[in-house]
Amino acid sequence: MAQGGGDPGRPSRISDLPGLLRLAVEAGSEEDAAPGPQGPLPMSIERRQWLQEALSVSMSSAQDDVQLMKQALDILRAGPGGDSEAHPGPPPLPPPGPDAEAPEDLPEVTTRLINALDALLDVTDSIDNAQDFCKLGGMALVVQRYLDADGAELRWRAAELVATCAQNAPRVQEAALELGALPRLLRRADADADARVRVKALLAVSCLVRELPLGRRALAQGDGFSVLLRAMQDPGERPRVKAAFLLHSLLMAGTEHHEELCAMGMVQQLVALLHAPHEPFHEHVLGALCSLVSGHGAALRESRGAELRLRETLLERIGLLEGSEQHLEALEFCRTLLQLTEAPGEEVAMDR
Repeated sequence: MAQGGGDPGRPSRISDLPGLLRLAVEAGSEEDAAPGPQGPLPMSIERRQWLQEALSVSMSSAQDDVQLMKQALDILRAGPGGDSEAHPGPPPLPPPGPDAEAPEDLPEVTTRLINALDALLDVTDSIDNAQDFCKLGGMALVVQRYLDADGAELRWRAAELVATCAQNAPRVQEAALELGALPRLLRRADADADARVRVKALLAVSCLVRELPLGRRALAQGDGFSVLLRAMQDPGERPRVKAAFLLHSLLMAGTEHHEELCAMGMVQQLVALLHAPHEPFHEHVLGALCSLVSGHGAALRESRGAELRLRETLLERIGLLEGSEQHLEALEFCRTLLQLTEAPGEEVAMDR
């Protein structure tokens, strides 16, 4: 949770252990900045009292978050398919924050589940809380029950919760992968009828695999690249952008999947996407194509094939985007690709 404003003389909430340690270091550094004749002065009574209060506030907040997570998980366990007798009516959760959506005309039980998921989304954005969430069995519950729930309002929140917990948290990423989150998310990204679910599922896939080699291998083994390719042809703009961004990021992370992508016809598919009128996600398509052809000889040779008309497409795109501050990176990718396709026999490695 973000730290809020308030009385500057009172310590604000510290959401995780690194923040608490940073606070202690800063407190000590300020005292050391004005040494006395015999060396650094001891911490003042006022400063020590302030730091003790900050420690107390932080520990209390952490305990409050754990209690809230337990309470929300009780509600989710007692939801559709759960054992309501084992969890006879936990106390009501705090009201959702100002950004939370409150869908109308939903059954009361669904509204309670939505509120529980919103509450979890509000507290799991710190790594410590995300790890506690997993220890409490929350990740298993969300992956195994709510990613495939009947209501889209539940599914997209479940996918976003996986994404929020997994982002920049390798232990949480590994736990989610072991629980089978990736295949479920790929199915949702590929075929869910609700656009919000597809978008959040792609976000969660990205958070699970982008910075984790194990995740990237699991994506390849689960035919995830085909899912991304289909998502780049989604009727909605947001799934197209997220899929293209993820593919570009994966190709920039390493060349281990270039041969597989070349064999599945990724070069032709990406070029075909560029034949359509320019859209925002084309920047990531161009970047992905750059990374693919500059890191694999067969892909580079394929991109030079006259039947793809890549050179003509790039020249048209440069003419369209030139002079636009908004499209500088797309222009750079176009010019790099043009240089590559004009140099038969010379494989140019991009340093990106």
